[in-house]
Amino acid sequence: MPTLDIKPTDKRIKTYYAELKRLEQLGATNETSVRSVFQTLFKQCVQQFDLTLITEYPMKGHQGNQIFVDGALLDDFDRWFGCWEAKDIHDDLAAEVQRKFEQGYPSDNILFQTP
Repeated sequence: MPTLDIKPTDKRIKTYYAELKRLEQLGATNETSVRSVFQTLFKQCVQQFDLTLITEYPMKGHQGNQIFVDGALLDDFDRWFGCWEAKDIHDDLAAEVQRKFEQGYPSDNILFQTP
C-alpha cells in the first residue's frame, strides 16, 4: 500500500497550522470555519494517489438512510476509497464518532478529524 509522502516540515503542513492559528486568533474555531483548512491540505495530499476529494458527498448509510460525509475520496472511475468527517475542538470526538456510527456512517475507511 502506498504511503503519503509528506513531512512535518512540508510547506503544506506549515500553512495548515498557520491558517488554524490565524482563525483561532479571530475567534473562528467552529467546525464550519476550520473544516476548509483541513480540506485544502487533504485535497493536496490525496492527489499523490490520483484520488479526488468530493465534499458533502451523498451516500447510503449502513441503515439504508441518506447521509452526507464531509468528504469522500474517489478515483477517476468513481470508485469510493474512503471518507472524512470533520469536527472541531469543542466537540467530544469519541461521542461524535459513536453518534455518526449510530446514524449509519461507514465504520471502515473513515477519517474523523479535529484540529
